Amino acid sequence: MRRGLLAVALAGIVAGCGPFWDGVGGSSDEIADAVASGKPFRLADVTDFDWDRFYVVGPYMSNEHVDRRLGFDWGKAENSDYRLQEGGSLLVFVRDGEVVHAFDQPNTDGYFVCLGNEPVTPEQAMLRVKQVREGGVALDYVLRPGRVSRSCPL
Repeated sequence: MRRGLLAVALAGIVAGCGPFWDGVGGSSDEIADAVASGKPFRLADVTDFDWDRFYVVGPYMSNEHVDRRLGFDWGKAENSDYRLQEGGSLLVFVRDGEVVHAFDQPNTDGYFVCLGNEPVTPEQAMLRVKQVREGGVALDYVLRPGRVSRSCPL
């Protein structure tokens, strides 16, 4: 009996981990596919939910910093694998002052840090992909035409 309860508890913990940790669910597959195509894409066309602001949270940002950027207390950025390490970004979609979708996006599915710290609206979110080879590895940098963040290594 105890083993069964422990197994159920561990399964629940494992199920709560991963890219859909924030409780609002969803998938990053469509975004990863759009990046992999290498073609320009409108972010609103590859999301299946309504949003009015999009944020990219890069590595090493405190929860307080994330909440300041969002303009409200969200308090769930602490669950991101990439908030405290490199390797990806936390992508956050907001509508009417609430997070409607958030997930960790590994850099292998698009390097989003070049979009910068400012919120992006659906109208502004026409994105392009610039593939750069570094040490034999191809990196897909996601950019807004005509705008590159200072944090972007390009």
